[in-house]
Amino acid sequence: MAKVHHIASREALEEAAGRWIARLEADDVSEADQQQFADWLAEDSRHRETFEAMRHSWHRLDALGALAGDSAAATQAPDAVRSRGQRYGWGLAAAVFLAVGLAAWWQLRPTPILEYQTAVGHQLSVSLEDGSTIELNTDTLIEVNYTDAQRSVRLRRGEAHFSVERDNNRPFVVLAGHGAVRAVGTAFNVHLTDGETVEVTVTEGIVEVTGADRPGSGSSKTASADVAAQPARVTEGQRVRYDRQVGAVAELPTPQVERRLAWRQGMLSFDGETLEEVVAEVGRYTNVRFVIADSALRELQVGGYFKSTDIDALTDLLDTAFDVEARRDGQQVYLTRRSR
Repeated sequence: MAKVHHIASREALEEAAGRWIARLEADDVSEADQQQFADWLAEDSRHRETFEAMRHSWHRLDALGALAGDSAAATQAPDAVRSRGQRYGWGLAAAVFLAVGLAAWWQLRPTPILEYQTAVGHQLSVSLEDGSTIELNTDTLIEVNYTDAQRSVRLRRGEAHFSVERDNNRPFVVLAGHGAVRAVGTAFNVHLTDGETVEVTVTEGIVEVTGADRPGSGSSKTASADVAAQPARVTEGQRVRYDRQVGAVAELPTPQVERRLAWRQGMLSFDGETLEEVVAEVGRYTNVRFVIADSALRELQVGGYFKSTDIDALTDLLDTAFDVEARRDGQQVYLTRRSR
């Protein structure tokens, strides 16, 4: 498997955000503090998301001062939060104490949802508490929400392979696009291709795939609120696509299934796909963009097996086997037919 992209834990993000909220509310906040805060926000998009979510909750509390043991401050309205630092002369120590209290309260809120994501060109394997595993492909984001009644995963973008441990009392549901995939104990691949179209390939067992009557709500609570009630059964060696409605189930020969899932070994495999399809797939694993300068090449059928992030391997294959010349200009690669 290719290089793993590790992300900071949710607890670490929330503690850091809580510290910044408290520090910025203090009366002795400096320009240096503000610059450090701006730098922290710029490091990762999740920093801003976590900060904004927690700040919103902070200002909704009726008694923030109670976290610091200040009974007088605890009786003030949320609108007084910003002036409280000036009125009570909070210092850094008090701010840090309050930040830890806020982070602890935030982390104890009901039904925590765990996020996992990968960067472009990276993969990640996640082991869940029930023994199930999820393998995330390039540029993928998922949300995992386990409750006593159901195991739920929202695929926000990208592609993931699921190996599910059987639990008859808690179905395993993957929400993707405008539908859902329901399994008990099985293995399957889900690819959200363009924000709406989803492709499901089953590698073991049986799953039920349901399309939606309306766009998904975006929450990871339950599948019943998001999807309609007529599932399609998809078994090992079969594939189905859906957007709002489920298409026809198609049989896939074993070699074709293996080619589709070669990414799990960090590889890409093609056998007769068009050059346009090949460069679109390779483009998922790199920030380099391919431009087919000669339109006659778009339907050229290509076959090959190479590392998903190895651009040179693809261009060498095109050069030696298909007389396609690759010229790189910065982050773009122009493909033309080689002159004879």
